[in-house]
Amino acid sequence: MYRVKTHSKLMSLELKSEKFLSEGSLIFVYNHYHLDLVVKHIKVIDVYDQNSSFIYTPKNLKIDNFWSFKNSTVMSYFWERKYRKGKYTFPLGGKSFKVTIFEIRTQESKVLRKYIIWLDIPDTPLGGFFAEPNVLLLHKDQISVYNVGGQFVRRVELLGFPHRYRYPGWYFDYGRVVVVNKHPGFAYVWRIEDLVSKDEEPRAIEYEINPEDEGDCEVKPVINRECVRIHLKYPRGQKAEWFTIKF
Repeated sequence: MYRVKTHSKLMSLELKSEKFLSEGSLIFVYNHYHLDLVVKHIKVIDVYDQNSSFIYTPKNLKIDNFWSFKNSTVMSYFWERKYRKGKYTFPLGGKSFKVTIFEIRTQESKVLRKYIIWLDIPDTPLGGFFAEPNVLLLHKDQISVYNVGGQFVRRVELLGFPHRYRYPGWYFDYGRVVVVNKHPGFAYVWRIEDLVSKDEEPRAIEYEINPEDEGDCEVKPVINRECVRIHLKYPRGQKAEWFTIKF
């Protein structure tokens, strides 16, 4: 890890089979055994105060993946299924997902399971994050919002349905959500408070990527306090482009 402004090295960490998430000065390191989906050790490191690092040993924590790490809160999901005679079987009515939300307290050297939420949803979400008191999930063509009690709040449809196995990607920060997709090319920006509100259809700021610009360019948004900048990076050394969307 390096300091952005000075490029000075703060620390280094050798990883073998472990994975990690980072948020601010915190690094969340965990091992993940894919055969039984069990996480046995979690280490939390504060880059600026490495003496406060600690290890958390959860009991029977099964996950498919960790989705997000923001504001000292980690969100994971687990897809409950049974393996029977060469195939997976699912509960009636859809697939049952367990969302677990952790709260990290470095001063007390604790990782606490803040919420455990069971959701019955028809398909596997592409990602998710926690915006207390709501959980937001991204699917292929929609965003679903649930509260921490597991009750459905609302669904927001995404225009420009992805095809050819190209799924949308999303980014969230500074109270904003950005969803981008290359084929067809689009970017949408919402305020999180509008997405979770029940009042009316949330207003999205749209940006369309011109067909002649699509190609195989890499589309990546950068979010700051004032705006969202869409970065289009083209292959074969072509010049990258930036487009700015004001809130």
